[in-house]
Amino acid sequence: MVPPTRKRRRLTWLWIALGVFAVAGVGVVIAVTLFIRTVSGPIDATNEVLAEIKAGDYPAAFRLSCSDERIRLNQEQYIRTFEATIEEHGAITAYNVNYSSVHGNRADVRFDIEFEDGESMRLEARAVKEGGRWRSCILTT
Repeated sequence: MVPPTRKRRRLTWLWIALGVFAVAGVGVVIAVTLFIRTVSGPIDATNEVLAEIKAGDYPAAFRLSCSDERIRLNQEQYIRTFEATIEEHGAITAYNVNYSSVHGNRADVRFDIEFEDGESMRLEARAVKEGGRWRSCILTT
């Protein structure tokens, strides 16, 4: 006697479901990556400026600042502003850029700075996208 042949199950639905999940997964990865890039741009720009200020390289911080800031303040005024703050509180010991809210080519950024004298400040600034690059405006809001 010949054994009965088994009907082969079709798994088409499984392959379609796996394809849909794969496409959705790729979409989620792309969306998260774009979101992180959008939010991190202003944070990165502000971190760059703060790193130069912490290092005492105020001319470099000035060059990294937004054009609005460089128009409103000349390099000497910019440097004097930070020198006065450092003279009052001591050197910057730490900083943390902890918030960014992007609105097109403009962003609001919040950061904390700690000084040698133990003083800490929570400050807000803006960042703008100029020529495809985010630039921080720490002194002009």
